[in-house]
Amino acid sequence: MTNKTKADGQMAFRVSSALKDDFTKQAEMEGKKPSQLIIELMMNYLKSTTENQVNLSEVKQLLDRHEQEISQLKQRQDELMGKS
Repeated sequence: MTNKTKADGQMAFRVSSALKDDFTKQAEMEGKKPSQLIIELMMNYLKSTTENQVNLSEVKQLLDRHEQEISQLKQRQDELMGKS
């Protein structure tokens, strides 16, 4: 998703007046519209959650591999202990 994607959806939600005012002031100080910042926040959130999902998948695969290796080592240890 890029900033060039056509904006054809709409979201509406309520926030406190103080939060809205502070957010609007901050956006203006950065030379941006509040909606532009919200869109950036949403995109960054989606990007980070996607990256985290990939990382979690990699961690799970690594854990599975280590569990298999530990199981094989225990089996080998049992075999060696039975032979001595």
